[in-house]
Amino acid sequence: MGRSTKTALIADDDEFFRMALRTILTNTLGFSEVLEAETFDQATALLSEKRIDLAVFDLIMPGMAGPGSLKKCATAIPICAWSWPPSQLGGRISCWRFRPG
Repeated sequence: MGRSTKTALIADDDEFFRMALRTILTNTLGFSEVLEAETFDQATALLSEKRIDLAVFDLIMPGMAGPGSLKKCATAIPICAWSWPPSQLGGRISCWRFRPG
């Protein structure tokens, strides 16, 4: 039986962050395919077109209206959302995890 493949989606407008996270997802966590989106609209389009096992979202990027935007995306896959720098969200690093269902 062949090895199953895992696909991740990185949604972030920062190219450097996408590059670093891609390396972690492929080299450390074993994802065979990592898709990238620079805007929330691009990310939701990929979610509807592809089978995604994990999605990581920046909460402050074009088209994103905060954690509430992700509720509709979290019906079928695990989603992690984060924000940097901390000053953009009241001086703290924020991370949310949405589970399917």
